[in-house]
Amino acid sequence: MDLTWPRIYLRLIHCYFSYPFTTAPVVEYERFAQAFNRSFGDPVLMARYLNGQEGDEATRSYFTERQTYLVRNDTSIKDEWSPETVEVLLTTICAWGAHHIFLPFESLDVEIFANMGNRSLVEVADSDHELGFRRAALVGTPTSVSDPPPPQKRQKRRQGVACDTCRLRRVRCDLMEQPPGVKACSRCRVKRIVCTDRYIQWKRERDLLKNPQAARALPDVQLLPLREEFHLMEELPPSIRSLSQQEILEFGNTREAACNYLINRVLALFHKYNLVNKCTTQGVYAMIMLASILDYTRATMASSVQRVAMTHLSHLYKRGEFDLSLLMRESSLADLFARLSAMRALQAGWVRDAVFNVMYQKKPILPSSWFIVGYRTGPGGEMEPAPVTDLMQLTDTLDPPQSLGLIFLLTQQVGVVAHEVYNKILQPTLEDTKVPTLEYVSKLRAACQYVWDSLYSIEASLHVLVAKARPLLNSALPLNPLKWTWMVFCLSFMIYRAVSRRLSEWMASARNAVLQAHIVSEDESMELLGQIRSLVQVSMERTLCLGRVMAHYSRNLLPTYTLLRGSNVARLLFRVAQLLSHSDPLVDDVGTSFEPDTLAMAKPTSLLTELLNPDAEDSEGSPSLSPHIPPAASPSDVDLLLSVPLSTALEPFTRQAKQAEVSWCIEALGQLGFSHAGMAQEIRRVVEILQANE
Repeated sequence: MDLTWPRIYLRLIHCYFSYPFTTAPVVEYERFAQAFNRSFGDPVLMARYLNGQEGDEATRSYFTERQTYLVRNDTSIKDEWSPETVEVLLTTICAWGAHHIFLPFESLDVEIFANMGNRSLVEVADSDHELGFRRAALVGTPTSVSDPPPPQKRQKRRQGVACDTCRLRRVRCDLMEQPPGVKACSRCRVKRIVCTDRYIQWKRERDLLKNPQAARALPDVQLLPLREEFHLMEELPPSIRSLSQQEILEFGNTREAACNYLINRVLALFHKYNLVNKCTTQGVYAMIMLASILDYTRATMASSVQRVAMTHLSHLYKRGEFDLSLLMRESSLADLFARLSAMRALQAGWVRDAVFNVMYQKKPILPSSWFIVGYRTGPGGEMEPAPVTDLMQLTDTLDPPQSLGLIFLLTQQVGVVAHEVYNKILQPTLEDTKVPTLEYVSKLRAACQYVWDSLYSIEASLHVLVAKARPLLNSALPLNPLKWTWMVFCLSFMIYRAVSRRLSEWMASARNAVLQAHIVSEDESMELLGQIRSLVQVSMERTLCLGRVMAHYSRNLLPTYTLLRGSNVARLLFRVAQLLSHSDPLVDDVGTSFEPDTLAMAKPTSLLTELLNPDAEDSEGSPSLSPHIPPAASPSDVDLLLSVPLSTALEPFTRQAKQAEVSWCIEALGQLGFSHAGMAQEIRRVVEILQANE
């Protein structure tokens, strides 16, 4: 395995777009890859390409045409990419990729990541003839980029080299006169500021690429694949599949230092370039990605980053909208994905703001009308949102390309439900301080029923859409529809849990208020409390059913090793496993009819059996996790989803079904341990809960 920093750099980018990109798809891969390839990863040149300021007319129009789909607050202000925002974005991508790349982290110096995000790969591409996705043989014997240029008739004056600060102040710079190892000029050292030479580096790279002789000397290399060429390039080596569970968990622990190094570097760059106070779309991209990295390990910081990102987003754009009538038109997949990709950052930010704030019982920052998917009333008219409950009727009328497009709009529908949850259930009202009445309970039940029906409509529509779009799923890469499905399940589960938590807390206070008020008769009090308990019970059952669906889906994903590179959203499986472990099964399995195949699938895995019955000689009491290697399966197999039962068609929750579903969650958490540290402790907590409830 080659451990040079340029190769690791490209592998980190591949890992991000192959695995966690689906859960935070704020970067448009096609434009990103084109700009990265043309600039060889140089932040200054890459920013110019993304702004449409570099290349011929066709190249410039390619990078600027996508910006016409967005509705800005002030169209006179150009929100352009800058070298600083490109560097932050590239470093954030590397931080995500570090969670999933396969490297010997225990013997790797984290300083190898220092050059990533701020160095060009021009010279490296010339010296390393195996670097990149594709290379073409050169004609003739090209001159190396490092060789001196051919002699000229007239010797030109040698240009001095000055750092950016001295160049702006128009003073002499002694950067090149410093002894080896000193990376700052004397003026910058006295002023205690960072000494950079971005202008000189950019000018050298630009002259190198524009000089015909130098351009011919550069190898014809494509560093990143195009979107239509994309595939999972970071495959698991065969040795990983034979590792024990404990060895897989060690990967997550050993990679933690590298992940933290890159995360801290991203945070330092945010402060260095003052992106918290600069309102730019690219800064919002990086903030949404950073918040998704910090979700589980640094929740408070993730919430703060998310809040700043949404504030900037509301200042930059009036709204986000997608007209479903465009989906119904005859158009190519390229045109469809162009429109979807242009809106995806706004969609991802709005959905994340809605769902995560509702999960923590907070009000979303962006209003429900800020991002709308629906139909325009007429030319130049307002957008009318499409009701979530009409999804099933809509899916019946779509063809495969349209179905594929609607799959990636389902998260917006989850965001709509999240706003309804806050407005109708979570938002504090005067009635919360009063003694509840049957009328209020009935009103609350109607609001909950709307939420449950809407979430089930999304769940059922997902199955229909994936089945219809089966022939085209691979054309959506690097977006993975099966991972997108997993994210839809996770977001829905967050809403179910938020509703159950709110109702449980309200039931405790309502019970005390009813018993102490003595306003109604004892019979009326019992009826009222019975209605409240019934509502809470139904909510918990609905949450449990979706948790069981996620357990079944994780069982199907185990042979694909997809969860081995799962994002932080996938760690919600720990909450699912906790819920299943705490829930009481049916009294016994007698009278329950299982099909033979279902009975075979409902057996606990060998891992759970070993965890519940550890060997007597294990002195430390920590379970020795043995490998469980299911037969291999393709990560793009649609049947992995279609074979999962809907939440209304599950088998009874018997003791045997409970143990099987918890064991599937534990197996999935074990795979997640490859990418995330601390999974062993979470597995032990689930096992302890299961043992306590036996």
